[in-house]
Amino acid sequence: LREDLRLELARTKASERFAEVRSQLADAAYAADDLASPAEELGLEIRVVEGVSRDGGAAPFDHAGLVRQLFSEDVLEGGYNTELIDVGDNVSVVARVREYHEPRQLELADV
Repeated sequence: LREDLRLELARTKASERFAEVRSQLADAAYAADDLASPAEELGLEIRVVEGVSRDGGAAPFDHAGLVRQLFSEDVLEGGYNTELIDVGDNVSVVARVREYHEPRQLELADV
């Protein structure tokens, strides 16, 4: 019983901390011109992912809401960060487009 209580308390504290950091990240990412400053401020890791298309990509870029925001006018053309998006249990993401390649038709030899 004592161990169960200890585990429940640890889960509760972790959940509260996640909610706190999540809220801080949402606010910081909205106000920032990049992802570096919010990540540094909150001690979070930035990951660079290539090859995300309008059809998505590897997790968490297989989440329709995240992909929709990545290709929104504000993010794609305006250079803004996405809103914070919950993509799974205790997984939230803020993303930014660093480089975008317009779709183009491949040459027959490249197919």
